Amino acid sequence: MNLLLGALALVSSLLAPVQERPAYAEGQVWEYSTRPEDAGSLIKIQQVELSPAGPIYHISMTGVRIAKNGAQMDAAHLPVSRKTLDASVTRLATPQAAARKFPDPQDGIAIWRQDNGGVFTISLSEIAGIIAGQVGSHTE
Repeated sequence: MNLLLGALALVSSLLAPVQERPAYAEGQVWEYSTRPEDAGSLIKIQQVELSPAGPIYHISMTGVRIAKNGAQMDAAHLPVSRKTLDASVTRLATPQAAARKFPDPQDGIAIWRQDNGGVFTISLSEIAGIIAGQVGSHTE
């Protein structure tokens, strides 16, 4: 009997509607799972580019705290994968939070294209840590 109940539970879970990932679009501002020191940091999807490997999301990030001096900084351009967004974003930002000013990514996108740049596939919090570490090492 327990085996039959287990099989029924498995079949019903397979037939249950699959929860779809959100549709990402240009102009959206998202909250994400931040490092503790970056609470309140947001990302904005500035541009979506289709590539043979899948969509590339050109985002800007605000509110990254630099460890050395505690200042906050923004990143104008970060090319990320859908995997990165799926693993990191938590919800769309409120209209008030989404009204925050984000840096213009166009220069960064142009340089990225010129250099045939890559795409981040790690989490947004890991990217923030890398940014903070790189900037912090140059602010001494």
